[in-house]
Amino acid sequence: MLIKNAILNLVDIRKLLLVYRLRHYNEPLPDVGLTIQNRDKQLCKPLIRLFQNTEALEILKSLSKLLIEKNERKASLKQGSIILSSVLFKK
Repeated sequence: MLIKNAILNLVDIRKLLLVYRLRHYNEPLPDVGLTIQNRDKQLCKPLIRLFQNTEALEILKSLSKLLIEKNERKASLKQGSIILSSVLFKK
């Protein structure tokens, strides 16, 4: 039930973002300089641009947490694959 509520909340947020973008379609989004790169930048930059001049600091905290968790998972997967490959090549 908790997962279903979380999915419904995400769908609602997605709808609200779409409506906001449709209402403000002709307004240019300001460009922002970010220190993150590659896929992390692709994931975060649109939201940061959209909420740049607002008081929505919760978005920055959430994106930061998302990137930290994503990079930790990625690092643990790489470490596991290195260990696995070293075990396989020893035989």
